Amino acid sequence: ASVNDVVSTVATRSGGGSGDSGWVVGGTMLALTSGDYGHGGDCGAAGGSDGSGRSAWGPPLSVAATDHIMLQHVIQLQTQGAVVPAVRVEAPPLSLLTEPSLAGTSMSQLETTLKALAAQQAIDGAPRDTATAAALDSMLNWTQAVVAELEADHVRDVGFLEQGLRNASDHIERCQAADSGNTLANATESRRAQHEVCREQEREMRISKTTSGVAYDAVLANFTPPAFPIEQQLNPTFAQVQSVLRDVVSHAESAISWVSAYNATLSYHKYEHEEDVETHAAKVVECQTKQAAFETQLCAQFLNAPETCPERRQCNVAVVDAYSTLQGRVREQESSRKMEFRAAMRVLCLLRVLNTSGSHHKTQLLDSCVDMPEVSTGHLDLNYTSPPPAPECVEPALNTSFLPCAAGFSKRFYESEDWFEGAQMADCIPCTPPVNLIPAEFVERCPHEEGWHYVLDYSDDSSKDDVPDEQAEIAAGFSNSNAFYIGNAKLADLPIRAAQMCALASNARLEDGACQWSCADLPDSSEIAHWPCSNGCNNLGSNQKKLIALLSGQAEARGGVFRSMPKAFFQGSASALTWYVQGRGGAAANVPEMYLDIPYYDAVGGWHVQGYGITLWRVSKDKEFGVHKGGAGTYPFDVDTFQIRVKLED
Repeated sequence: ASVNDVVSTVATRSGGGSGDSGWVVGGTMLALTSGDYGHGGDCGAAGGSDGSGRSAWGPPLSVAATDHIMLQHVIQLQTQGAVVPAVRVEAPPLSLLTEPSLAGTSMSQLETTLKALAAQQAIDGAPRDTATAAALDSMLNWTQAVVAELEADHVRDVGFLEQGLRNASDHIERCQAADSGNTLANATESRRAQHEVCREQEREMRISKTTSGVAYDAVLANFTPPAFPIEQQLNPTFAQVQSVLRDVVSHAESAISWVSAYNATLSYHKYEHEEDVETHAAKVVECQTKQAAFETQLCAQFLNAPETCPERRQCNVAVVDAYSTLQGRVREQESSRKMEFRAAMRVLCLLRVLNTSGSHHKTQLLDSCVDMPEVSTGHLDLNYTSPPPAPECVEPALNTSFLPCAAGFSKRFYESEDWFEGAQMADCIPCTPPVNLIPAEFVERCPHEEGWHYVLDYSDDSSKDDVPDEQAEIAAGFSNSNAFYIGNAKLADLPIRAAQMCALASNARLEDGACQWSCADLPDSSEIAHWPCSNGCNNLGSNQKKLIALLSGQAEARGGVFRSMPKAFFQGSASALTWYVQGRGGAAANVPEMYLDIPYYDAVGGWHVQGYGITLWRVSKDKEFGVHKGGAGTYPFDVDTFQIRVKLED
């Protein structure tokens, strides 16, 4: 046979030593080592690429040749396509290739070894011994088991993909169901339906009340006792008098019976009507409560609509990414599985060669294995179905004319219903957007407490000019990353019912993570009306709002008078500390007030708490808020944040 029929590949390997050279035959390295070229040496099947001649299957192989010239001759004959003389190459001891030892062996590795072995046997036609036959049977069983396992893995992955697709579809539906927009819409529809059911019941009760009222009125109107049938007689005889008396007694008995029946009927209808009136009144209250719940929910749906789609899209993307990851892993397994399957088919072909007698027949079978066409793996193809597309998320465009108290609202939701006529409707609840006074560029350093609206936050950074020097800029409202004030115009529009000013230390945290703080209530005192201010802060609608404007840095010239304010203390271990150093700088200790110098002569347009206390230096280029230098060292923390917060009327 030609070498092309026997040896699939022949290559030369050169290494780092003068005697390190070799050839690859049938995918197996035949390593040749010699002291120097032209002399005899050892040749073997390498277990690696180091040319050591040690086989992965056993001891080094030997070539029946005096030196490497014989192998060079093999290469030459391969080039010429000539017939190769019998080159005796011992096979690896196949008795070592029992089934357990094949664990961890790739099909490609086994194919390489068997191809070399089949080529050798095709050359010399060496007979098989019992151990070799057993090893080949073990290889056959193992290969068939691998094929079965590969096909089982294919079935498993089909199930993985199908289950993954079902899971993806389910999760996309959950994304839609969990969408806050859907949640809001569903809640609105639920409350609308509850209100409508209540109104239907109220309508039936109203009809019942009217019916029982008509029946009761009819009984009242039908007060017709039996007439007294007595004829007047002049100078009646005794017998006539007796007859009249008998008639009176008879009529009285009849009248008593009639009155008793009438009263029973009247009492029954009165009770029925009063019960209907009471039941209907309770239902009216219930329906008005459900009406308020529906209108409030409709407003919530409208006001929160812009936030709904991003949530759903993010959920959908996460589902698709997870399904794509699953598909990617299965694709890798599918590709590897097909490669192993094709190798297994070639291995089975080679095993048929090795189990065949006669070198000529082996050569023909080996040719068919070497020239085997591409093995079909169509039955191992997987169907990669895309997950169902998520429903398009469209921001709900609620018609504002259908919102509570709008012109078209009552007609849209109430007046077109059968129950509306005669229904006792509650006053509508208008949609009021939530108040958000915090500018987008401002970064909270000391978190704002829930339930309060913050109109001012000066989180002082001593390296920056956080608060404008011009009072007109403050009055108009300003904001940056460290400080903001909403401005006098917005302040004037707020329905304030309570206000506080707070001093905080961002570098000192309490156990709950909040900044160390102290807050004092801001009074709405008539005295404030006389405190000097600039930029129209006398016309904000209340003295309390004027005080807020003054505290923002809008005080006019030096007043020279200390204004009394409620005393406030810090928290935790600093609970003895207030806004000033007690007993210093003229500040009395153990009094319920603290005194605010506003404006403060040493801080143009700012203010100061008597007793080397907390101060706002509005025009300072570095430290604009904190403790006066005379009180330095009194506080174990740096008071660096000033906030004013308010609560609004419902």
